[in-house]
Amino acid sequence: MFSFILRRLGLLVPTFFGITLLTFALIRLIPRDPVEVMVGERTLDPQMHAEALHRLGLDKPLYAQYFDYVVNLLHGNLGESLVTKTSVWTEFKTLFPPRWNWRCPRCCSPWCGGCWPACWPPSSAVRYSTTA
Repeated sequence: MFSFILRRLGLLVPTFFGITLLTFALIRLIPRDPVEVMVGERTLDPQMHAEALHRLGLDKPLYAQYFDYVVNLLHGNLGESLVTKTSVWTEFKTLFPPRWNWRCPRCCSPWCGGCWPACWPPSSAVRYSTTA
């Protein structure tokens, strides 16, 4: 059992590396410049564009950007929205509020559905209808 847990924990590091590398690459493959997305249709002079790139950290090399990305993820900082300029975590919590009253019955239903028919006597119609 201990070796199983160690193997699973050992697989955690390459999985985390692969997922973060994939998401970082997908974010960087967006066809438009992030500063242009933030500004919109307005024209932006080159000095303000360079300042915005520096503020976002996009003037650094890719390996430094990836390192900053992973450090921020490990600290729970998901970044700032390019459109609304608020925290991504705040927007996520607003758009997807927890609904435990919906999830709890769904979590308990397989347990109840699996144990309830087992309590019936073997000759019961319910017992026969729930077994394959």
